[in-house]
Amino acid sequence: MTSALSSAVHKKLVREILSLQGPSQSADPRIKAAYSSKQALVRLDDETQDDYRIEVREEDLLDVRVWLMGPVGTPFEGGFFQMSIDFRNGAYPEQAPTVKLLTKIFHPNVSTRGDICVNSFNAGWSDQKGSASNFKGVDFCARTVLGLLVNPNPDSVLDQPEAGRLMHDSYEEFMRMAKVWTSAYALPRPACWGPAPCTEAAQTRILYATSLVSRKKISILDVFVPPFNVPLIGSGSCGRTTT
Repeated sequence: MTSALSSAVHKKLVREILSLQGPSQSADPRIKAAYSSKQALVRLDDETQDDYRIEVREEDLLDVRVWLMGPVGTPFEGGFFQMSIDFRNGAYPEQAPTVKLLTKIFHPNVSTRGDICVNSFNAGWSDQKGSASNFKGVDFCARTVLGLLVNPNPDSVLDQPEAGRLMHDSYEEFMRMAKVWTSAYALPRPACWGPAPCTEAAQTRILYATSLVSRKKISILDVFVPPFNVPLIGSGSCGRTTT
């Protein structure tokens, strides 16, 4: 697909993408050269990377893949949802880019084909004209969809009427179904997010196991070879503390 974007809009998009990705992740010299430009570069808050990551398709920078982390406190928490943002539709920036959610999700405003129903991408797009201080690119689109995960609209259903019905009639059942779908389709952690952080409980257990090994209470093999025979903290004679 050929992009009809103006040179200025194209550069602004590329700069935003680079500010999100960083040049070290790319081997493409065009990207590195663009990143080194001294012109105004879109800068985003550090918190941007706390809830989504991007994957740049170097064969076409304007066809972006974004991985959203399911918002805390929602039935999508713990899941990772891939979306595509295609700026090559010929009407951007006067109209929204083509945005789709590629990971299956139980949500009234997302179709089984990944189409997204939200006013910000439809009639509301022209009400929010982008400017130098309010640029509507990757970050705007990602945060719009994240907002939809936090606040689904049961009155704007696409082809998942059951999701909208349950939100009205039995919100607990909607939450249960959405969690089931999240577990089924959105749990694999994408590479762009790196390894999962070690939980506080896991860190405590590791320190405890290390202590036991150093005191020769258990063998190093008990830590690294299944079935990982490390006693629980406080259990057994070696886990008991004395006062």
